[in-house]
Amino acid sequence: MKREEFMRALEAALADAPADERDAALQYYNDYLDDAGTEDEERVIEALGDPAVLAESICRDASGSDDAPDGSLPDGRSDEETSKAGLKTAGKQVNVWKWVCIGLFIAILSPFILALAVTVLALAVALVVSVFAVIISLAITGVAVMGGGLAAAGIGVLKIFAVPAAGLYLCGIGILMMAVGLLATVFFVWVFVKVACLLGRSLLRLFRKPIVKKEGGEANA
Repeated sequence: MKREEFMRALEAALADAPADERDAALQYYNDYLDDAGTEDEERVIEALGDPAVLAESICRDASGSDDAPDGSLPDGRSDEETSKAGLKTAGKQVNVWKWVCIGLFIAILSPFILALAVTVLALAVALVVSVFAVIISLAITGVAVMGGGLAAAGIGVLKIFAVPAAGLYLCGIGILMMAVGLLATVFFVWVFVKVACLLGRSLLRLFRKPIVKKEGGEANA
C-alpha cells in the first residue's frame, strides 16, 4: 500500500472521530512517515497494518475505553508507542543486515576489483611508456639521420677534388640529410616535452582534487 492510499484509508476510518482528534492523528502519522523516509516508507506502512484497525486503536486510546484506564497496554505503553518501538527495532535490524550484506559483497569482490585496478594501472603505465619510447626512438632516428648526413657531406668534401660531380652530389645529399635529421630531432623533442607536460598537469589535477575537497570540507566545518 502506498502512503497516499494509507492516509486516505486512515482518514476515512477516522470519519466518526472528533475533528481535532482526527486531525491530530493524521498529522502524527504523516510526520511519522516523513521521519521514516522514502526507503522505509513501505515497510513502516506494512508494520502499521490495516488503517481500519489502527483507527479503532486510536479511537480506543482517545476515549480511554481500553482495559487500561489511559488507553495503554498492560506494560504501560500505548499501541502507538509499542508500534513505534517495534518499528525502530525492525529498522535497526534491517540497517544492520544491509551493512552486513554490503560488507560481504565488497569482501567477495575486492580481489577482482584489486586485480582489475592493477591491470588498468599496468596498461596505463605501459601505454605511457610506449608513447615515450616511440617519441624518443624517433628523436634518436633524427639524430642518426643528421649524423649520416654529416658523414655523407664529409665524404663529399673529400671526393670533390677527385670526382667533383660525385663530391658535390654527396655534399648535397649530406646537407639535406642533416637538415631533415635536425628538423625531426627538434620536432620529436618538442613533442616529448609537450606530452610530458600534459601528463604532469593531468597527474597534478588528479591528486589535487581530493586535497582541495578535503580542505574545502574542513573550512566549511
